[in-house]
Amino acid sequence: MNVQTERLENQIARLTVQIEPARFDAAKQQAARKIGQRINIPGFRKGKVPYRYLVQFVGEESIVEQAIELIFNDIYK
Repeated sequence: MNVQTERLENQIARLTVQIEPARFDAAKQQAARKIGQRINIPGFRKGKVPYRYLVQFVGEESIVEQAIELIFNDIYK
């Protein structure tokens, strides 16, 4: 993981974080499991939805957003 801090004016900073692809893929899988436990998809029990069906049902953007939130919470600590 590579973190760069850029100081801007008025006490503002910009963080640029680069994450390894393997870590991001693991976070996407974790996010998919978390989303799959909350929603009900016909034909599957909660938490048992295969990744590809979950992507079709909720969209890749939702999974990526949740994965970024999980990684951010881990990094920010």
